[in-house]
Amino acid sequence: MEGCGTVLAHPRYLQHHIKYQHLLKKKYVCPHPSCGRLFRLQKQLLRHAKHHTDQRDYICEFCARAFKSSHNLAVHRMIHTGEKPLQCEICGFTCRQKASLNWHMKKHDADATYQFSCSICGKKFEKKDCVVAHKAKSHPEVLIAEALAANAGALITTPASLLELQGNPVQAEVTSLDVGQIGQDAHLTSKTT
Repeated sequence: MEGCGTVLAHPRYLQHHIKYQHLLKKKYVCPHPSCGRLFRLQKQLLRHAKHHTDQRDYICEFCARAFKSSHNLAVHRMIHTGEKPLQCEICGFTCRQKASLNWHMKKHDADATYQFSCSICGKKFEKKDCVVAHKAKSHPEVLIAEALAANAGALITTPASLLELQGNPVQAEVTSLDVGQIGQDAHLTSKTT
């Protein structure tokens, strides 16, 4: 159709699209006084009409909360199951609803550059401080090993490598270690014997 611009994945969808988007007139009118919305199909009108009533036929089996649509119940159910199927490709934020993800994406400015990346997993961040916090939370053992290796001049790649330091003239100590506060409370010292 002229000016439509719709792109379809397969030619067979074209007839369906033309029929339901261009030829069928919106002849079903919502009877609610303050609405008057038009619909092409009666089932669309019936689904819409539920929004004007307080009828809630969909009940959560976990908490007995009632919903107007099966979709709203399915989204609510994820609160009980802990499921968060949507994820931000930039920062890894997870959520249950597309609207939440869209809202979250607004915080990522289009011009923002994620120039700082984790040397361990490659995840990118806006600020260097965020990389440090990410490493402390996601890779604490590697962060400790890197710090000890830099401090002691030894290559530490595994927890067993830390034990080997005891036989060397340089001993490394990690004191006051709180994984959530690495970079703030972790004090690395080296002692020469």
